[in-house]
Amino acid sequence: MSHLLLTSIPMPWLVSDLVINALALWGLLFLVARSDRPVPLLLEVAALTLLYAAVFENAAVARGNYIYGRSLFMFGDVPASVPFEEIIILVMGLAMLGKAGMPVWTRPLVTGLFGILQDFTLDPIATRQVFTVNGLTSGRWTWLPDGGPVNILHIPVYNFSGWQMIMTYGGLCLLVGRAVYRRSGYARCTGLVYPFLAALAAVVLIHTPLSTFALWLWPFFDKGHDSEWVMLGFWVALSLVLIIWAWRRREGAGLDWAEDWPFFAIPGLWHLFDIVSAVVAGISGILPLMLAASVAHMLLLAAFFRPVRAENSAIPKPS
Repeated sequence: MSHLLLTSIPMPWLVSDLVINALALWGLLFLVARSDRPVPLLLEVAALTLLYAAVFENAAVARGNYIYGRSLFMFGDVPASVPFEEIIILVMGLAMLGKAGMPVWTRPLVTGLFGILQDFTLDPIATRQVFTVNGLTSGRWTWLPDGGPVNILHIPVYNFSGWQMIMTYGGLCLLVGRAVYRRSGYARCTGLVYPFLAALAAVVLIHTPLSTFALWLWPFFDKGHDSEWVMLGFWVALSLVLIIWAWRRREGAGLDWAEDWPFFAIPGLWHLFDIVSAVVAGISGILPLMLAASVAHMLLLAAFFRPVRAENSAIPKPS
């Protein structure tokens, strides 16, 4: 087993964490540079990463759903790169759809589709980077048991729908918090508090029965039923329908390649890194899904760079 920097962490795990964190940090700095109010934005990312995504991920580990390999930076039993990447995908998705002029209420749902497509390359390679560290053999990310009866490449189908839940709950609570902040006249106290209240509300929502209904139609069906496929298909189809429906209702200037290219480049580089990692490791069986998801994601993102209709260009962009 190869190691890097004299740590006990396998090189593929460590390199993956470093790349994921670097791209997520780039996304954060890109958003901060564009923001009129960077402090609340930074608090949003910190609160949602620590109090929402990290809590959810650690709870899943505690329930025995899966385990993670070690990283240089850990939040409990979870590599810091995992919740950090999830929240950067969320805030970048909301920002991109806002700039593209999508109606406010559609943004969390459509961002969920971005997360699902991103995960189709992230998870297959992570589960196959298997090493033995301190006597324990695991992948960079390992499901317990191995994917269950209904799975995609030995990953439970509901895992991918779970990204829809993470993005939708987090995005909804964040947008409500931002609306309260805006109605307060951007009061300093409100700006310091709403990110944490939004994160706490989101982590409560994601642990309600609404999530199990959204993932596999509980109480009508149990986990491991084909209803997981039904719900994954439903969330993907709903997001696509919303995009098509909202397309002619977009308002604002739209996305511009010269200014907004990181919205396209950062997800693309995450996909590219996962694909290259699979090729270098000689893992070919996961490449068809990874390539298909990457192409679909990039085409979808590129479509938002089409200009808004001229008659809408003078309408102010909604918050």
